[in-house]
Amino acid sequence: MAALNLGKHSNLDVTRKIISVVIFTAFAYLLVGLPLAVLPKFIVKDLNFSPFWVGLIISLQYLATLLTRHSAGQLVDRKGSKYVVL
Repeated sequence: MAALNLGKHSNLDVTRKIISVVIFTAFAYLLVGLPLAVLPKFIVKDLNFSPFWVGLIISLQYLATLLTRHSAGQLVDRKGSKYVVL
């Protein structure tokens, strides 16, 4: 088994990489979660639909996430995370 060579990277480089991943993840969650705060009011007030439709539309977003997560994971495994993010 090959030993890890961590001597090439300083603690500052590793910290910067970790922080960049954390910031990207927070930004991604913000972009996914932001419509959940705005969508119910828009559907009820502007489109004049009942709360039933609000629940259905929010549920469809969760269903879409559930159905696409496996294929997205396989794509990351095959092509790499950089390809998928770009």
